[in-house]
Order: sequence, then structure tokens, then C-alpha cells
Amino acid sequence: AVSLREAALAPCEEIPLGRADGRIAAAAVAPCPPGIPLVVPGELLSKNTQSILKNSGILSLNVLKL
Repeated sequence: AVSLREAALAPCEEIPLGRADGRIAAAAVAPCPPGIPLVVPGELLSKNTQSILKNSGILSLNVLKL
């Protein structure tokens, strides 16, 4: 949705995972193990992404401020 640079420099806020649909990620999300990013900064978050994150134990994430 936006470039990695734009996402890294933009103001962000932490929100519950359930409110992330349609928002843009501000930071990478890489549960450990295995430490492979599931979300990268600038990515548009969808319901499918939310279910993957929830199954990985992620309950909140940083998104760009509206």
C-alpha cells in the first residue's frame, strides 16, 4: 500500500488485531520461532492476514495513524 520508507517514517499507533482490517502495517511482525516476517511495513492488512497472525499468537500490532 505504501513504500517501506514511508511506513517506517510515518506516525504509528498500536491497535488490537481485531481492528487491523484495511489498515497499513507500520512494523514487521515476525513471531519467533521461526522469525520469518508474516507482515512487512507498508503492507495492507486483510482478514486473511489477521487470521494468520492470530494463529501465530499475535494479539496487537503497529499500524500507520489515520
